[in-house]
Amino acid sequence: MVYDVAAGKIVHQGVPMDDCKILTSVIQAPGRNMLIGLGLRGVQPKPVADNHYAGNGELFFYDLRAGRTVKRIAFDFPLRRNRGRAIAAAPDGSLWVSGGGGIIRVDPATLTAEPLARIGQSGNMLLVGNRLYLDGAMRLRWADVSSLLH
Repeated sequence: MVYDVAAGKIVHQGVPMDDCKILTSVIQAPGRNMLIGLGLRGVQPKPVADNHYAGNGELFFYDLRAGRTVKRIAFDFPLRRNRGRAIAAAPDGSLWVSGGGGIIRVDPATLTAEPLARIGQSGNMLLVGNRLYLDGAMRLRWADVSSLLH
């Protein structure tokens, strides 16, 4: 659902993945009427460890004008986050998705995604300039990622 704060009402409702059990993160693509998010299919009823649910993760692209999902992408590693910020906008206009021990770069213009890096334990992330901050397991990690930005 999309809620317009100024109008004080819901302006759009839809189901991005009809076979999805949990939507874990959603962000609007910069400058587009497109939502990009993570959904889990085949989820176990309880977290298996550290607030991560077992299931098959997929990235979805939901067109707000058309009112439907226009593309879904599955990866060879699971996108398993059930809380926190798993999607961040990068300075080059791409979006980075954290989950399943990796980071994926998403191009909102072409609706494509590619594995970017293995990071071990996933966590909440924030991109500031050329620095990536990633938390998890009671510690904060950061790295200069300027070589990964287009």
